[in-house]
Amino acid sequence: MKIFTALILCPILFCGLPFAAASEGSFHGAANFLDDDKPKDKPDDKEKPDDKKEKEDPEKEKDGGKKAEDEGTKPKLSIDEEYVRDHLKDFLNPTEMEFLKDGRVKLRFNFREKNPIQEDIFTPPISDKFQSNFRWSIPSEWWGLRLGNKGSALLNCWFKDDVEAQIEYLQGINFSNRHTMALIFCNDKNAALGANFGSQCARFDNGAVKESRGKPDPTLQDTPCFIKLVLREGTFEAHRDKRKKETMSYSPKTFGAGRIGLLWGGNVAGVIRNLEIVGRIDASRMVKEIQKGKKK
Repeated sequence: MKIFTALILCPILFCGLPFAAASEGSFHGAANFLDDDKPKDKPDDKEKPDDKKEKEDPEKEKDGGKKAEDEGTKPKLSIDEEYVRDHLKDFLNPTEMEFLKDGRVKLRFNFREKNPIQEDIFTPPISDKFQSNFRWSIPSEWWGLRLGNKGSALLNCWFKDDVEAQIEYLQGINFSNRHTMALIFCNDKNAALGANFGSQCARFDNGAVKESRGKPDPTLQDTPCFIKLVLREGTFEAHRDKRKKETMSYSPKTFGAGRIGLLWGGNVAGVIRNLEIVGRIDASRMVKEIQKGKKK
């Protein structure tokens, strides 16, 4: 009987062993099974506080360093400079404007658009009368600012003597040695430094040439040319079609501040299509200019 019972129980015991092995790999007690039923946290999925800190700190240091670098490159602005930055665009109505990292401003005026809100940005203002020597062009002419006979016009913006300006100019008649077409920097005493036709440096006093270096290069009728004036650190330059043609010295004490403008004469006739300026604003003078404009 004992032998018969053993023979019956043995297959049952042997059949149970593979089940336990397949379920857990080895036999566990009841208490262990209860523990195994609880959800387990995978150690690899958890981040240690120190590890998380190590991941965040480099990013913070990177961002902090970049922020400090940006703050270091930004110039500290005075009250006048802040005022000018807030009001200059509405005052001059440029086609494009940008303040550069070094504190200078970049202005661009596209006069081919013949925008009426730009008429008062010069002294004298741009006229719409055909008889005027400083007016908008008419359909039979190249589009832009039309200059004729003799005159001058100054942009209502004060710069320090750290400025460069360029115009695109088209001569409307045959060139003559009598002609004057100068991009100028004029101080508050009506004395000016100019690039005449982009190839001659000249100093003007009340519109008349007092001193010059180089000669005006002829320009072909109805052919665009670029005239550029560069002024800084006691030297000014005349550029024609992207090439420096002449240089001349000046007194920084006399020309420490001024306005960019145009001076023409000798019965010349032509059109200014655009004006571009990159320069350092004289903030104290410019605040007064803006406030004066608001009172008009």
